[in-house]
Amino acid sequence: MSLLAILSFLVQLGLAMHCIRTKRDKSWLYTILFLPGIGSILYILTQLLPDLRGNPQAQKAMKTVTDAIDPGAELRARIEDLKTSDNVHNRLALADECMEAELYAEAEELYSGALKGQDATDPFIQLKLAKALFAQELWAPTKARLDSLIEANPDFRSPDGHLLYARTLEALHDPSVVDEYDVLLESYPGEEARVRYAQYLENAGEHDKADALFREVIDRAGRAPEYYQTAQVEWVTIAEQALKKKV
Repeated sequence: MSLLAILSFLVQLGLAMHCIRTKRDKSWLYTILFLPGIGSILYILTQLLPDLRGNPQAQKAMKTVTDAIDPGAELRARIEDLKTSDNVHNRLALADECMEAELYAEAEELYSGALKGQDATDPFIQLKLAKALFAQELWAPTKARLDSLIEANPDFRSPDGHLLYARTLEALHDPSVVDEYDVLLESYPGEEARVRYAQYLENAGEHDKADALFREVIDRAGRAPEYYQTAQVEWVTIAEQALKKKV
């Protein structure tokens, strides 16, 4: 038996003993014993990490592993939750899973259904609904929903919502999009808005302005801490590729 196999067995055994000592549900013991490797990872992520619920990275890791084992499991679980109790929380949870699964029309219906009673003008639900509409390329309804959101919640502020509004205006060929992007350059906490504005300028024939923005994205990230560079790598890569095409 290789050293790696021995270590894997010892970890598995230790987790099984922990499961028994702490009187966890027996299903976890079966998961550890009959799903070597994956079962141990699942147990560590969901049972041993005390701050799992408040740790977005841990939640993301858990979802990645779960999806690899059973794609669609979370979606099915949310459907069952809604069947058991049709409330706003379960409706939104299912809608969010539909968005993840690119079931945008279904997500739209669920978000719309959540806008009732005291939540009829909730800005967060309205923003989610606007994203579902945008994903379906329903530009005019997206703008109408965002306009309604601001009208009902004039003090609501969301960088992502503002960027979505600018992108919607761009799709509608509304010239006021320039003003929205100009504001976003100063207020958006990341490089996505700057990259999307540069792409807009590029498509509009404003090549010099676009190139300047692409270079600014690269320079800003280069001067930023490592965590920021990691978070913005997608947009920096787009900027670099856009400039390389012109060399």
